[in-house]
Amino acid sequence: MPTLLLIDGHSQAYRAYFGMKTPLSTRDGELTAAVYGFARKLLSVLRDYKPDHVAVAFDLGDTWRTCHLPLSTRPRANACPTTCALNSTASRIGHRLQHSHRDLP
Repeated sequence: MPTLLLIDGHSQAYRAYFGMKTPLSTRDGELTAAVYGFARKLLSVLRDYKPDHVAVAFDLGDTWRTCHLPLSTRPRANACPTTCALNSTASRIGHRLQHSHRDLP
């Protein structure tokens, strides 16, 4: 029976972004640790489970946390620089996934 692996891309990008102990960046200062962490985890899961199909979904726009909670109670409400960097990283991961689907084992 064929197997489908579904990945919450935004959640995994968040995990990789905050989970990397050593900050990695390009010479221009662009953060790449989350991209590296996401890729390592994805390759590990692909190797361990050998799914027939893979789908990665990312959040688009605001989530329920940003739409329905008062500003003062939102998680990390005042973390705009971090949020912007994380969104940029998630975008880079999504772009890389779109262009490498044939390269994955």
